[in-house]
Amino acid sequence: MKAEIELMLRHGGGAIVNTSSGAGIKGFPGQAAYAATKHGLIGLTKSAALDYAAQGIRINAICPGIIDTEMMRRFTGDTAEGRAAVIAQEPVGRMGRPRRSPPLSCGSAPTKPRSPSAMRWSSTAARPPDPRGPNLMQITRSSTETQKGPADWFTGDVYIDAVAAPAGSSTFTATLVHFTPGARTAWHTHPHGQTIFVTEGVGLCQREDGPTEEIRPGDRVFFEPGENHWHGAAPNRFMAHIAMQQTDQSGSPVTWGEHVTDEQYRGARSA
Repeated sequence: MKAEIELMLRHGGGAIVNTSSGAGIKGFPGQAAYAATKHGLIGLTKSAALDYAAQGIRINAICPGIIDTEMMRRFTGDTAEGRAAVIAQEPVGRMGRPRRSPPLSCGSAPTKPRSPSAMRWSSTAARPPDPRGPNLMQITRSSTETQKGPADWFTGDVYIDAVAAPAGSSTFTATLVHFTPGARTAWHTHPHGQTIFVTEGVGLCQREDGPTEEIRPGDRVFFEPGENHWHGAAPNRFMAHIAMQQTDQSGSPVTWGEHVTDEQYRGARSA
């Protein structure tokens, strides 16, 4: 970081992101040297962040979990048994996938320094503070694949895309859910209630002991905290909605129950 910090000090600040590893936080069996170097990088990042914060330089470190890289393939012997042993240590039950990014370079400052806002920079890691201030619009680029809805939670084919996840003090979470015709959730409740907003197609929803309601694009449905309910697509139509809810103290946004049986679903259709 030495060269980058020197350049940023001359031009009013910037941001540095170091790549550490989850091994630097919790260790890794048989990889003491690797874990020690990554732990050291975390300590260096913390200390440097404190040293240069007042000069407008933000220094952070990311700590990825297990990523399916050539290094990991060498470590596992590129065998199914070796991969399974490594994946068993991951709470999500899979390795992360690397994504190619354009190379970052700090770039050299011009001979006659101009104002920071007029300079060209070839790296976001060396960009001076934006003159508009820190409250910029935050954009999270799509990086996660569409997930198939688990059979324990849904009947039929359902596909889920993350929209928002809890961060900092926020407990808000949201997903975009696509239901194929006849697909539906199991019965379930939410600790702080749930709002669904229909974006396309035709769907059905029902609370326990209540009537079945047809829902269409633009409709918004709120389920009370603890209210047992289900929602899904009509039998001959696709349906998509955005589901919004908050997590409880344990980080869970939902408690799943029994599946909506075919008889219950047929009854809902004829009601």
